[in-house]
Amino acid sequence: MSELIESNSELMKIALESVKTEEQAIQLIEGNLLDAILVKAQVHIENRSGILLFIFSIFNGDILTLYSIFGNSPLITRIRTFEIYSQFALDTVEVVKAGGIEAGLSDRIGRAIYKNILNTSLLQNLSKINKRNYEELVNLIQNGINLELNLRTTKANLDTEKVSSIKFRTNNILTSVQKPILNPYTATGEEEKKVTIPNFESDANKIKTEKEINELQKEFQKVVICKTVVSPVAGIEFSALKENTKLLFLLPFQTEEEIALAKQLGAVNKEGENKPISGTFHRIVNGGKNEFHIFAKGPNGILFRAFEERPVRLATPKKIVPAKKVETNELSKFLSIVIGVLFTLVAILVFLYLS
Repeated sequence: MSELIESNSELMKIALESVKTEEQAIQLIEGNLLDAILVKAQVHIENRSGILLFIFSIFNGDILTLYSIFGNSPLITRIRTFEIYSQFALDTVEVVKAGGIEAGLSDRIGRAIYKNILNTSLLQNLSKINKRNYEELVNLIQNGINLELNLRTTKANLDTEKVSSIKFRTNNILTSVQKPILNPYTATGEEEKKVTIPNFESDANKIKTEKEINELQKEFQKVVICKTVVSPVAGIEFSALKENTKLLFLLPFQTEEEIALAKQLGAVNKEGENKPISGTFHRIVNGGKNEFHIFAKGPNGILFRAFEERPVRLATPKKIVPAKKVETNELSKFLSIVIGVLFTLVAILVFLYLS
């Protein structure tokens, strides 16, 4: 009996973090109230992708629970089941189990959401969210991450649904493989001790790198985060790169905006698939151990930006011999053979005549 009372007391405590009255809390515990908005987002940042899952109260706007899962797993970009949370959660579990998740980056982005998205902002956008107008919410997420990581290129795709915060927080399949990110700005007591905030801002080399990159990007109208095309055999090494060297890049190809840009720049083949595009090497910024930022000039004042964790051989466009030149070479070879045969025949005839 005491365990039941303790359990109900804990549920009441959790419920009151979202609702305003005990009556609402009881309705929530009994399953008669949906008190929160669940945000399911797929996020692309530089050469990393991630999943953000968080719920916020429709009564006070507070973010109640947040999962942040970022890394280089290709499974992240394949998730398309935004509308069905049960399937989205299962897909996310598979992503975590497959590996490639970067705990430090995931934690930092989770904290960025807590820090930069205010409860007042979420409440102000509640009516738009209910109408499935996500433009402002997308901007809040993108700007929150950009501010924390000093970027301008974060892209988010998302969907939402109304849920019970009690069910989400007490019976979530994700908890078995991934702990939620605690809010470091409100945690107290025992919870506060569990939260470690890495002091990225005090890293002098990091600050220097970010400053150098920002100054470089100011020279261009638009910066596009791309992926390099690696060629281990025929590629060119970092040390051999010179200004104006042609390199191949793959543009992002997930959102409608990204696909439209790729088509505009000629980076889409006849089958409608993403294909490599040429850029002129501009500069490499070495951010320290395992951090190489590669920049190249693209068309229309665009700067291509890519990232590698180690020096690799970068692919360059293949030199194509013009068709006319090929035809001329083949014709020259054919004529040389004909002339050689004729010359031999004439020589034989002359020899026979003289003998």
